[in-house]
Amino acid sequence: MYPKTREFSIPKKTCDALGIWSEDSVHLVVRDQDGKELFQGRKTLKSGSEIYGKDIAPVLVPGSIILVEAAEPRLSKARREQEILAEDHALASQERLAGYQPDIEVRNAVEQHAMRLAKQELARRGFASINDRSSSMPYDFECEREGLGYYVEVKGTQGKGEAVIVTKNEVKHRNSHPSRSIAIIVHSIKVDAAKKPPVASGGAILIFEPWEINPASLEPTQYLWTVPKPPKQGTH
Repeated sequence: MYPKTREFSIPKKTCDALGIWSEDSVHLVVRDQDGKELFQGRKTLKSGSEIYGKDIAPVLVPGSIILVEAAEPRLSKARREQEILAEDHALASQERLAGYQPDIEVRNAVEQHAMRLAKQELARRGFASINDRSSSMPYDFECEREGLGYYVEVKGTQGKGEAVIVTKNEVKHRNSHPSRSIAIIVHSIKVDAAKKPPVASGGAILIFEPWEINPASLEPTQYLWTVPKPPKQGTH
């Protein structure tokens, strides 16, 4: 019998490949070397590679070979808020370059209007079970058609839609599901900023099914700099 403090762990390189950090969660399938399923369920990452899993550890035999399938990473609330903030800053920069004054209420109106039009377009194209996952996942809609599941990223802009901001996690998720990822861009949206809250209307729709990305078409707009420790300095 395992002590209560024992935790199930997966290799850190698996976590890195999935882009998941502490407090994110992931869907796990654990099998023995003969392919027998030992565990399946969603688990939260505790630290570098530890998973909260007291219900997993008891089914494992020390020294045995197991196969772990990890998929569908779900960002923690803190990670999602951090990503949204970074995207807001990048989008604001893009809007300034395009001649727009960044305004969070206007931006929200544009995004919500784009989501409404995108959902209508998906339904028109025969997609069903269209669920909004934008608050917890690196995509906006999850839907299905003819028994297959799809992930949809929606971008709304007042500009011409010639360039939009996509985050690292959005690109990573798309690259993990290239044949089941769809991008919808709603551009040329009009906003009546005099109304409180602002009201968005109009817009033209571009849909990319599947969503294909040429790496050469991606241009970095920001970087995460890990600041080195400063050298020790004498006191004054």
